[in-house]
Amino acid sequence: MTTTAVRAPEGGASTARGRPRHPARGRLALLAAAVVAAVGVAVATSRFGIGLTPDSVTYVSGATSLANGDGYTDFLGRDIGVFPPGYSAALAVGELAGGGVLGWARVLSALCLATVVVLANVLLRRHVRSRAVVAAATAVVACSAVLLEIYSKALSEHLFVPVVLGFVLVGERLMRRPADLAACAGLVLLAWAGFALRYAGIVLVGIGALVVLAAGWPGNGRAAIARAAAVGAASALFPVALMVRNERVTGNPMGSRSEASASLVTNVRRAANEVSQWLATQLAPPAVRALVAGAAVLAVVAGVALALRRGRRVLPDDWRAMVPLALFTAVYLSYLVASASVVAFAAINTRFMLPLYVPAVVFGAWAFERVRARLPGPRWRLAVTVVAAAWVVANVAWFAGRAVNYARDGAGGYASEFWHDSQILADVDGLDLSAPTFSNDPYAISLFLGESVRQTVARTAFASDAETGKLPAFVQTVACAGRAQLVWFDIAGRPHLYTPEELREHLDLVPLVERPDGTIYELRPRPGVTPACRRGA
Repeated sequence: MTTTAVRAPEGGASTARGRPRHPARGRLALLAAAVVAAVGVAVATSRFGIGLTPDSVTYVSGATSLANGDGYTDFLGRDIGVFPPGYSAALAVGELAGGGVLGWARVLSALCLATVVVLANVLLRRHVRSRAVVAAATAVVACSAVLLEIYSKALSEHLFVPVVLGFVLVGERLMRRPADLAACAGLVLLAWAGFALRYAGIVLVGIGALVVLAAGWPGNGRAAIARAAAVGAASALFPVALMVRNERVTGNPMGSRSEASASLVTNVRRAANEVSQWLATQLAPPAVRALVAGAAVLAVVAGVALALRRGRRVLPDDWRAMVPLALFTAVYLSYLVASASVVAFAAINTRFMLPLYVPAVVFGAWAFERVRARLPGPRWRLAVTVVAAAWVVANVAWFAGRAVNYARDGAGGYASEFWHDSQILADVDGLDLSAPTFSNDPYAISLFLGESVRQTVARTAFASDAETGKLPAFVQTVACAGRAQLVWFDIAGRPHLYTPEELREHLDLVPLVERPDGTIYELRPRPGVTPACRRGA
């Protein structure tokens, strides 16, 4: 069977055998870049520790329960199905080692971001000839405010992004050696790892099969189809097993979610807005970001038009080598926008778009090198180089500013001065929780106090317009108990929940403690209300 080899880029980026060179100076520069990224995480999380969102609290509680041998459960003892267990399992290592989940999460984040820098550099050296462009693009990844925003918080993307980059690198190896069984096995294992970290990792199952097919098709189509089918089937084994587990313990293969309220157009706009922030930084006005994004699109289109000669039917070798990266970018983005238009989860933001950040940098560096080489004269090339250098400097400054701001104010979420100085949270610590107790932020109470309370009643499902219809049952619960408590944090409004003002139409709310940052209410049934649980008693 014949195979199709990919010609290594010229210009010193690799040896004649296709292996990357590792001169001492280059290794030191890469090490410095990885260290800068890790130090950025350390600085950003220096005041209150790693940033924590409600999702982070679920991951942490899952890690603690796994370490204690209690299965994969949250702080209320419920089986977790909405998030896969991979990140919690990684955090459980810190608990088992005696270092604590949160401390280990901070260390793991720094290590993973340094790994992202190294993997991004490997990708860049494979596809970009100019060492200066490789160095600049590596600096953009190492000093990325976009990556720092997520890596300063305890989220599963810390591991998911390196897994994705490893998957792409293994896929590129297959493009050079289509019959490499070790690489096929690598795609399978990385697809499993991706799904164990993020349900969006399901895209790796199909992408792996497509890469195997694309790699082997020019040599032997039938063999390529057989290998692709085998890789796809093997990659699906773990996802199917995990979905069966979720269905058994939670009643839903990937966690219970409602119908999305955001339309396809809205989600496309959100994804485009995120990319515009990557290009023009978050500090630029929306109009400037839109202008820069439009110019970037035009530049990419021009680059493609210049690079592809009329009549060419076979991809150039350096284009063919990027098939795995291009497939991942296209399939992941399509899946993200489509799923967000069907299933309710948080609005498309930096976190969900993050796996595309390094691919975007690689494509940008690759396109920049080719477009610049085809400009009409040295003045044009100098002007484009100056603009690119200014953009790199702006990104480094944005990264430094974000790290300093996080070091001053906290890394975000519960790692902030508001929560660490919360008066109402201190009052909850002395509250008698023997009565049914609810809150609009039970995650904070679990994290800071180690107490388990339930979330108060929701009007609609999260990020959805679907009505829950749970208010009558909530009112009955309070009536049957005779009294209950509601801890309401002003900062955590959560618009899908019934507010205290809305609950007053159905229950008596008596403020027990009022603080600048929230209120503790006593909930009582309205006079004359006889709950179903007491009728006929």
